Amino acid sequence: MIERYRAARDDGRAKAAALDHGAGDYVPWPKSLSAYLLGELRREHELRYFVLDHTQFDAKFQAKEGYQPL
Repeated sequence: MIERYRAARDDGRAKAAALDHGAGDYVPWPKSLSAYLLGELRREHELRYFVLDHTQFDAKFQAKEGYQPL
């Protein structure tokens, strides 16, 4: 993930430097790692959750054999 951030940052800086009259006040995206994460975190990671049936676990909270959570 950090490599993709650095590549995006370097690409944005290169494109800004290539502008005819320089970058001026323009700040290429991403201007920081936090800005990158706000825009790209959903592409980098996936959130999943499962509904667990407590009757499918023993007293030590170990799943019974063959149990697949929904």
